Amino acid sequence: LSVICVKGLGIALKLTFGGNNQMGEASTWVFVLLVLLSVVTQMNYLNKALDTFNTAIVTPIYYVIFTTCTIFASTILFRGWSQGADTTPLPDPSECPEIGRA
Repeated sequence: LSVICVKGLGIALKLTFGGNNQMGEASTWVFVLLVLLSVVTQMNYLNKALDTFNTAIVTPIYYVIFTTCTIFASTILFRGWSQGADTTPLPDPSECPEIGRA
């Protein structure tokens, strides 16, 4: 949730700094509220975990869970599954000027 909210807030700030003021939009303030709420929640539970368990256990688990959730949320946000199974992550050699000339 925090990744999606930060992305939305970043877009709103980018538009605002570009001259299209988004501070009057309700969605901008919803993103601000959700970012603050998610950061406070994460820090609260991270501190509780660090009080209960060893840092060597908490840090890797937190890193893996946060990274997995970030990748999953980014995939949903950028519609990573809507392209179909026939696409490849590798570029077509004819589309890359450096590879196409070789």
